[in-house]
Amino acid sequence: MKNSFLTHYNLYTGLIWIVLLVALWMQFSSRAPILEAFLFALCIVSCAFVICTYITRVFTPKVLANNKWKTFVLQFIVATMVLSLLLALVTEGFYLLEKNAIFETSSLISDIHDPFLIGVLNMMPTSLMAMAGFCGIELFRVHTVLEKERLQDQLSFLRSQINPHLTFNVLNHIHILMRKNVELADELLLRFSDILRYQLYECNNELVLLESELKYIKDIVEIEKMRWGDELEVNTNWMVDNNMIPIRPLILISF
Repeated sequence: MKNSFLTHYNLYTGLIWIVLLVALWMQFSSRAPILEAFLFALCIVSCAFVICTYITRVFTPKVLANNKWKTFVLQFIVATMVLSLLLALVTEGFYLLEKNAIFETSSLISDIHDPFLIGVLNMMPTSLMAMAGFCGIELFRVHTVLEKERLQDQLSFLRSQINPHLTFNVLNHIHILMRKNVELADELLLRFSDILRYQLYECNNELVLLESELKYIKDIVEIEKMRWGDELEVNTNWMVDNNMIPIRPLILISF
């Protein structure tokens, strides 16, 4: 769900703005001519889009990255006031257009038109709701991205620990076996090449099949059995319902 949200984030937010525009147009058209209602709704949504997009795309990502909440709250308040000012100017502009007979006089504009300062105050709740809604969506997106990056860093750290440790031990044992048992050393080297191939190529993908991950673990188990011989007794039971499930690479070997 989160990955889908991140992938289609711009599409989701774009649809929200379109739905908002259509909803306002339908609401306004019952109290004003269709063209005037559409232009009025378009101006309101355009002002909200510019301010909300600017605050969410420019300032909000820095909040979680730098943890500067006080600065963000101040910027949020200023942006809300600016949006209220713009909405009041839009209302005043359409009032003047009706007054100069460019549009027919409608109950829509006359009902919401107030002296300018009072109009700004009346627009504050609407501006606050719009800012809070879109900032909340953006905060969720940024938090999800940062959490995904944190988990990816942890996984990369685990990989960096696994690869050198395993490589050093196996190569060292192959070196010893080359003097005692060349045939066993050759078999061990072949299995280890499969492990390295998996680590170098398949693990670069974001997801791998469970089948591949299990084969990797089985190869490591076999290598350990070959290395330790009679000194190590290993009992395994592989019961998997679906080998084709995609998982992140190298997450099972850490256990």
